[in-house]
Amino acid sequence: MIQSPVAVAFLDNRDVIVAEEYRVQRFDHTGRSVALIGFCRLKPSGVAVSKGGLLAVADKALRTVCFFHEDGRNMSPARRWPERLFGMPAGTDILLC
Repeated sequence: MIQSPVAVAFLDNRDVIVAEEYRVQRFDHTGRSVALIGFCRLKPSGVAVSKGGLLAVADKALRTVCFFHEDGRNMSPARRWPERLFGMPAGTDILLC
């Protein structure tokens, strides 16, 4: 159940990514929840999907942008942005080149 959405993004296969107050959920095209991402570890303020399917989540809790695979797995720590990089991140966009 979606409680308090703050952002939405779409995957190429018609799945929907919904950022809520303390989590990000992935729903298939029928509306069934198929992945729960960062439950109680994130405070999302925006979400975007790259052309390669990576999820970028603006995170107010860590004041950075966190990256996840579309199945919800965290990216490698070596590929993360530093914590407290931003004052208060809000929103994300992906530039496709």
